[in-house]
Amino acid sequence: MITELFDPVFRGYASKVGVSESEASAILGGQVVASLLELTADTFTRGWLNKLLQAAVGGVMLWQATSPRLSDRDKKELLVMGSHELTRVLDPTPSDIAELAASISQLVNNIKTGNLTAALSSGLRHPSEFQAAMEALKAVVTPPPLPRLTVPQIQPQPPAQPPAVAPQPARIQKKIY
Repeated sequence: MITELFDPVFRGYASKVGVSESEASAILGGQVVASLLELTADTFTRGWLNKLLQAAVGGVMLWQATSPRLSDRDKKELLVMGSHELTRVLDPTPSDIAELAASISQLVNNIKTGNLTAALSSGLRHPSEFQAAMEALKAVVTPPPLPRLTVPQIQPQPPAQPPAVAPQPARIQKKIY
C-alpha cells in the first residue's frame, strides 16, 4: 500500500533486524506516514477538533485493519498508523491539555451564545498562528549569517638591513717556502 515506497530505505535495516523488508517498511513507514498525518492535523486544528480528528482517523484505521479483504501488509500499516493517532489522543502533553481545556471552554461559550461559526473556529488554528510557527521554523532552519572574513592589510615593510658587522683586521698570511 502506501509504505511500499519505503522498501528501499529500510532494506538494510530489515536485514540487520532479521525481519522481512515489507514488515519493516509497514511498521517504520507506517510511523512516518502517521507522523505526517499528525503534523498536518496539528498545523490546522487545535484543542477539541484536533483530538476529535485524531481519534476519528485512528479509529477508522484500526477498524479498517479488521477487513478480511486487505493484505497482511496493509493491515500492519493500518494498525501502526491507527495506534499512533489514538496514542496521541490518549497521551496528551501538558500544553495539549491546556489548549484542549481552553478550546472546549470557547466551544461551549460560543454554542451557548448561538455563534456556531465561532464555535467551529475554536478548533481551528488562526492563520497568524501558522505564520508565527513558520517564522519560528525559519529562525531555527536558517543559519545565522557567517562573519565576513577580511584579509588584514599588511603594510609593505622596507627590506631588512643586515646587521652591521664590525670590520675585521686584515690577516696577513706568511708564505712558507
